[in-house]
Amino acid sequence: MPDGQVALSDPSGEERRSLQGKAIRGAMWTGLHTVISLPVAVGVNLVIARVLGVVDYGRLAYLTLLITTIGSIAALGVGTATLQFGAKAHAAGRHGEVRELLSASSGWRLLVGAPVVSLAVVLLVDLDGPMLLAGLLFGVWIPSALGGLGIALNIENKTARGAQLAIVINLVTQCAALVALFGVRTADAVWLARLMAGSASVVLLYVFIDRRYRRAVLAPRNPFRLPRAFWRFAIPTGLAAIISGLVTSRSGVLLLEWFGDPVSVGLFGLAFGVATHIFAPAQALVGPLIPAVSSLSEVEPGALPAALLRSLRCSAALVALVSAAALPLLSALVPVLYGSAFGPAADMVLVLGVVTAVSVVTAPLSAFLFARLGGMRLLVTDSLCLAISVGLAAALIPHLGAWGAIVSFAGGTLARTAILLRSEPSVLGVRGGQLIPTLGPLLIMSAVVSLTWIWTASLASQPILRAAILFVVDLPTIILGARLARWGLHQPDVEALRRALPPRLQYVASLALRPMTVRESDPTGLV
Repeated sequence: MPDGQVALSDPSGEERRSLQGKAIRGAMWTGLHTVISLPVAVGVNLVIARVLGVVDYGRLAYLTLLITTIGSIAALGVGTATLQFGAKAHAAGRHGEVRELLSASSGWRLLVGAPVVSLAVVLLVDLDGPMLLAGLLFGVWIPSALGGLGIALNIENKTARGAQLAIVINLVTQCAALVALFGVRTADAVWLARLMAGSASVVLLYVFIDRRYRRAVLAPRNPFRLPRAFWRFAIPTGLAAIISGLVTSRSGVLLLEWFGDPVSVGLFGLAFGVATHIFAPAQALVGPLIPAVSSLSEVEPGALPAALLRSLRCSAALVALVSAAALPLLSALVPVLYGSAFGPAADMVLVLGVVTAVSVVTAPLSAFLFARLGGMRLLVTDSLCLAISVGLAAALIPHLGAWGAIVSFAGGTLARTAILLRSEPSVLGVRGGQLIPTLGPLLIMSAVVSLTWIWTASLASQPILRAAILFVVDLPTIILGARLARWGLHQPDVEALRRALPPRLQYVASLALRPMTVRESDPTGLV
């Protein structure tokens, strides 16, 4: 058939297994990336916090979040829509359509996104002239020109390759941050060094993208010629992403900065950063799911319910293990690792960690909603949750400072999770009774971690002893609870994860996953 005319009218099980394999390999390599990069990021973050102090660390968090938030607003869902429509077209062999999408999205970033972000940075960020110009170049214009490379890699379901490159990019970025920290010792310099290193390293993606798609990314075209169906999905999805980012990200940093409380900015920024680092391996599962689920919905939509349950089971089991091993431990050690000035952040890390765990486990629901092009549903959901979050923030931050920002984050995030759990599985025919055992490890983890933290509260002045007790008690208790309730991974889940790994790692993976493997098969038949 001519280019752009190929259709998969009779999808086979082999096609579904291929898509599943790519998704799992992508998730596993992304997980490996986070396992390698996480200690580096935590270590670098620890050094930066100690050298800069609470107030300047808050300044760094503010600069980082501001440019990310403005960029999300200017993107208006074009990147997400390009990925969704592109993944479907690529899976069906419509390569000409993919090229048009990539060129038009590049045009949007350069003609609309970059000017808008540049103007906002000039108006909102207090930087000297050379620092401002460098920030605009490396933080706005170069990422706008090359941003389509990452989208193209995901469209081709090469998320495993992207994760491998991300390991290199992260190491370069963290090294650049340390050089700037000890060379200049300012938050602005660290921020700029990260931007420069990240922008320069993204060029590596160019080598691994299909030649036709590579040329399309570097040939921007008029974005307003994209079809109406594209914009009907992009605009509400983009608005939903903006709103969701305000609800579930560290947007409390912006509110605390505007209320003029620099100490609370630093405490909240550190607590949120530590909680995010803890769950980075589990969050790694979501990125590769988005293009894979979109492709699966195009070639075999009947497989989506099983894919949803497997995704939730794997993320719940992984989050439970990570939480048991790391969340109470790192929370208790905050005063030791980051200094006594950050001591009040210990309780904040634990609370933010539990809320983040719930959000991470249910994050795959968004990938399935995207696959159905449910942008408007997502927009309504996120708008409601933003109203909850903003209402709590306005009422509590002036009185409670960082804790007001934490309650605001928790209220919006948990409301979003509840709505998605109520609506999305039912659309796919998954019954509510199937979700309880699927999410069981998350429920056990939340109860155990919270209760043991309260139980050891009297040891707050002895953080090392408290951390040791929590580590010894939490991990076996959570594993024992999951096994007694028979809530965890099924053997087919483990086999699917093993197949994505190199042969030398498969036995190690089986041993690591065995404590959370509770069933030989899925009694529902959805595997």
